[in-house]
Amino acid sequence: MKINERLYPHPVLAHFSDDLTGCVFQITPKVHPTKNAYKLRVRARTSSSDLAALVADGKAAYGIHVECATTRFRKLFTSKDVEFFDEIPGESLDGRVEICTLIVATDDIPAYKNSNFHQDYGDIAFFVKKGDVLAVGNDIFFDATKDIDPLQNVASIFRVRPNPLADAPPFAIDLQDHYVVILLSQQNFHAYSQLRVDQDKQATLASMIVTPALVHVIEEIKAGDENAFFDLRWFKVISRKLKALDCDPADPSAWSEDSPLVLAQKLVGDPLSSSLQAMLDAEDEWADE
Repeated sequence: MKINERLYPHPVLAHFSDDLTGCVFQITPKVHPTKNAYKLRVRARTSSSDLAALVADGKAAYGIHVECATTRFRKLFTSKDVEFFDEIPGESLDGRVEICTLIVATDDIPAYKNSNFHQDYGDIAFFVKKGDVLAVGNDIFFDATKDIDPLQNVASIFRVRPNPLADAPPFAIDLQDHYVVILLSQQNFHAYSQLRVDQDKQATLASMIVTPALVHVIEEIKAGDENAFFDLRWFKVISRKLKALDCDPADPSAWSEDSPLVLAQKLVGDPLSSSLQAMLDAEDEWADE
């Protein structure tokens, strides 16, 4: 919802307009990532006494509209307080997030006037509907790279999807999305969909699908140009994890001596050992029956 310069049916206080003069409107949202959410702290102010009075009377509110194109999250947060707090669940945001800052009408205002109206408006009053914008601040952007759960888990940046091709190979990988997309043939995807609901099979599936995909990803990072992937979300997550293992994607020649296979096992949490142990436990249970 990026607010561009536009014509409104009534005067709006904005940095791109002289509808109102001699006054300003500012909102400063601060975003703080926690383990499971993004906490919002918003401070607002306007030197337009008439707009401030509308907010105080409950006819308008300070607001921020948060939108994430990747997850399609869209929500307007409003308050009549000059400082307010809210939060967004961690899984609701991913990648580039846009915040629009506003004052919006929370009720119909049949005869809106403002002492800061440009002199060209004279003594004209305007009908403002509930939900209409009364003031616009600067847009703000941030990157929800999620140093928080659930994306600290490297495996969660992978997406498994069916390959639509009639002659699709059993297993393929697409690195052009913000996620590493693992494409399975229709038959394999059907089997995967049935097995993934069983928690006991999660480690085995990770060993069979996620680990080899991660090996391929690490090989591509090490051999390729990091600029080819720089803006992609999966690259940022894996890069951060690799740096913790003394492997800098910006300088593959200085990597540790660990092979991509060993690095992949470290990054994804060694699902092979977990799956082998699960199989042994299942054998013991079967023998005890």
